[in-house]
Amino acid sequence: MRLTPPVSPSSASSASSARGQKAVDQASVSAQQLQSIPCPNLRTLVNEGWLTPDKNGLVQLDQLDAALKRLGIEGIPRKVLVTGAQGATKENVAAAFGDLAKTTFNVYGLVGSNLDHAGDTRILRGGFNAERLDWLCSFADANGRIGMKALAAAQKETRNDEPATLRDKALGVVELVALLKVYGTRDGSGDKTLSVAGVRDLYQNARFPEEWKAQLGGAPTVSPEKTGLMRLIGGIVDMAYRQIGTSSGRAQMGMDLSLARDPQLNQTSAMGLAQSLCPAGPPVATPKTQVDQSHAAKS
Repeated sequence: MRLTPPVSPSSASSASSARGQKAVDQASVSAQQLQSIPCPNLRTLVNEGWLTPDKNGLVQLDQLDAALKRLGIEGIPRKVLVTGAQGATKENVAAAFGDLAKTTFNVYGLVGSNLDHAGDTRILRGGFNAERLDWLCSFADANGRIGMKALAAAQKETRNDEPATLRDKALGVVELVALLKVYGTRDGSGDKTLSVAGVRDLYQNARFPEEWKAQLGGAPTVSPEKTGLMRLIGGIVDMAYRQIGTSSGRAQMGMDLSLARDPQLNQTSAMGLAQSLCPAGPPVATPKTQVDQSHAAKS
């Protein structure tokens, strides 16, 4: 976006040795290696010791699956993430390590893979970029919180800054939605938001946000907030509506279409993305016009 075996939270008898193994693994991860990981989530999981790459950067897929489960990611999204990580580095792992490509991925070899794309925040592209992080944090509201509305505006701006395909735009939406759904905390209205401090922890410090850790009650507790397929799809569609459900958003889409450019991620493409994740597609209980009006009002 690893020959070290995953730490088993259920094995109390090996807790002491596991802590010792974690210390050894963490000491072997250099600042340069950490900087080479372009994904804030994977970088944080490595720095926090939830993923323990070996000297070659190989991480067991079973360990990634266990870490995502602890984050509260369930079902199809977790399977897609594990399969995507393995597929992204399969060729270079197979070339160097043969059959290990079936059970591991190279967490230091994600740059230039099919998970690397244009139209992202560019905060971790080529290493940490403080200016880009300040840019993202500038979208925070008066309370210093970043929610779906802020992330939708930020992602729309960054994907328009450089040539990006529809796939790039879709991946950018999914990444930010997943980050908010997993690490966000609920406000008085029940909506998830991230504090500026939490965003800086994830991108700059490769640490779990303090407010998110407070929900866990201490490791190795599994996150009480679950992120399954329907919740992720709901966030994807919500962001897409926020980006296109305004007059300026529709004007931009019209210009893209007239110039034969890939359009912004709109309702149709968001639903297509949802269906690609789940063959049955998302549940549709509200007429399109009503949902359009509702999301346009939120924008």
